[in-house]
Amino acid sequence: MELQASRSPRRRANCPVPSPILPGEPVDPINLLSSSG
Repeated sequence: MELQASRSPRRRANCPVPSPILPGEPVDPINLLSSSG
């Protein structure tokens, strides 16, 4: 359980800022959820 808890913050730190969606790029629902959360 401790390992998972320590992995959670690391994953969040990976996406500090939502990447700007470039024109002509496919919008991934997972990306939107990741940036939102």
